[in-house]
Amino acid sequence: MSYLRSVRYTLRGIRFLVWNFVECEFVDFDLSMVILTESMFQEVKFSGCKMLGLFFESAKPFLFQVSFDQFNLASTSFAEVNMQNTSFKDCKMVGVDFTEANLSNTVLKVCDLSNATFQNKNLSKTDLRLAQNFSIDIYSNHVKNVIVLNINLEGFVKGLGG
Repeated sequence: MSYLRSVRYTLRGIRFLVWNFVECEFVDFDLSMVILTESMFQEVKFSGCKMLGLFFESAKPFLFQVSFDQFNLASTSFAEVNMQNTSFKDCKMVGVDFTEANLSNTVLKVCDLSNATFQNKNLSKTDLRLAQNFSIDIYSNHVKNVIVLNINLEGFVKGLGG
């Protein structure tokens, strides 16, 4: 795996036009407002980074596979992205858009999902046990076999308008 390390390095606003990232790791980067036009992400890990306001639906969907650890993803969009088996650990995901995304078999561990949008989404087998502040409408999302703790059931009740 290629390893890209930075100490508070910023690529803010850079345009990744048809870049291919395969088996690499970004550590401690500010990737906010980066433009991802037709770029490929295959087996890419992001650790300790900040990535505000990105639109992953502009990236190539082919073999899309990423993981996020200790990450700020506020206001980022994953609309219509196939994110099966993705791992989010200790992430701030305030206002993230998951409209029509496929998050089956995804782990959201210690993630703040305040104001995240879940609409027409596949959440089958998604692990929400340690997720926080989510609101999911069970009628407009596929929620078969979602893993959740009793203390997190409130996120589904809010989604029902309760």
